[in-house]
Amino acid sequence: MRIFRKTNEFDKLSRCYACIKCGTWVSIKAQNCMQCQHSFTNNDKSSMQTLYNQNKEQNWQHAILPIIFVILVIALLFI
Repeated sequence: MRIFRKTNEFDKLSRCYACIKCGTWVSIKAQNCMQCQHSFTNNDKSSMQTLYNQNKEQNWQHAILPIIFVILVIALLFI
């Protein structure tokens, strides 16, 4: 059993992973992929989490896109 630290490993953004079949971002709680309809087993979820953690530096878009969206919405409110 892996114990998560309270830092970056267990934040909301790290709960989304790429589908092992098509690569679409899905929630770790999802039972199947919305894009390809692949049903996830516990082994699939573990491997998606492992792949995400191994490629964490390359997955920066996953964290930055929601931030950009919020900034744009706030900017539009003040225009």
